[in-house]
Amino acid sequence: MKKTKLSAALFLGAMLLTSCSVKQVQYSERTVSVQGTGVITVENDNAIIVLSVITRDPESTIAAAANAEKMTKVQDAIIASGCPKDSLTTQNYIINQDYNYQTQTYGNYTVTNQIKIALKDLSITNKIIDEAIKAGANNVSQLDFFVSDTNMAYKQARTMAVQNAQEAANLIAGASGAKLGKVLSIKEVPSGRSGWVGNGFVAAKAEMAAPETPIQGGSQEFSVVVDAVYEIK
Repeated sequence: MKKTKLSAALFLGAMLLTSCSVKQVQYSERTVSVQGTGVITVENDNAIIVLSVITRDPESTIAAAANAEKMTKVQDAIIASGCPKDSLTTQNYIINQDYNYQTQTYGNYTVTNQIKIALKDLSITNKIIDEAIKAGANNVSQLDFFVSDTNMAYKQARTMAVQNAQEAANLIAGASGAKLGKVLSIKEVPSGRSGWVGNGFVAAKAEMAAPETPIQGGSQEFSVVVDAVYEIK
């Protein structure tokens, strides 16, 4: 009886062993994964200047009248410096009265007239700032430079990134004794977009006006990264 049970157990074990097999993954193609980077540096060709005329007086009407007179001279000076009139926009106009919280008394009125200047000719940036300050502008709160056509810059950077990825794949394939085949997949990696290389900024006051304020437009770097998979033979 025991012999019969032992034979049955051995038979069942043999059946289980014959029904199991080790599966081996067969790769239909060999691949190499690489990353390519393209960086293009482009000089800025546009600028935004934001400046103000600020006047103070115990009488609001006097402060406002003085502000209007100075701002008119400032705008005339900017236009005379070569900036088109339609490039000027009033950004803000504020009238405030000073208040002393310790003595709980009111003081002078402050009138602020702020304008934005959109420049397409960076060669006159310093002249516009200098002439505006001479005419009465006493605050420059913003000076930004930028590239007008970013699409072309990113197009060039993408082309460079793809070429860089292909060169890397070729190098790896050649070093391993293989040959590079066709590209199987390629995708752009999200990035932080452009970065500043250098720009100028001025926080100007009337007493800071110089014969010629040095301004540098600088440039921007446009970077694109791609992940690519190539077939190798």
